[in-house]
Amino acid sequence: MESVPTNWHFLSVSFDGANDTPALLKAYGERYNADPRRWSFWTGPPEQVAELARQSDVSFKKGPEGFFEHNFRTLIIDPSGKLQMAFPVGGDLTEGIVSEMLKVLSVTNKPS
Repeated sequence: MESVPTNWHFLSVSFDGANDTPALLKAYGERYNADPRRWSFWTGPPEQVAELARQSDVSFKKGPEGFFEHNFRTLIIDPSGKLQMAFPVGGDLTEGIVSEMLKVLSVTNKPS
């Protein structure tokens, strides 16, 4: 059996820091059984969220109903902090994400 990476972590970012408080995001994660050792839910000051979005090529705006409209990105960051892959779409990305994680594993576990 091929080794599976264990040093991964998901980070979901809310654009709506005014409503998505840390307590609300924690409850959201608990509702969906997100393991906090593997998946964090973050929000922050609007300028920091906007800067992270800009750096990740995510655009967002508040729609007429008060909900945020946005595109979607899943970023794979390697252990050194380098962007390895950006998936520009939503949907079921499971196989693509696992594939990228295994690529990182094969690079980081090569004998010196």
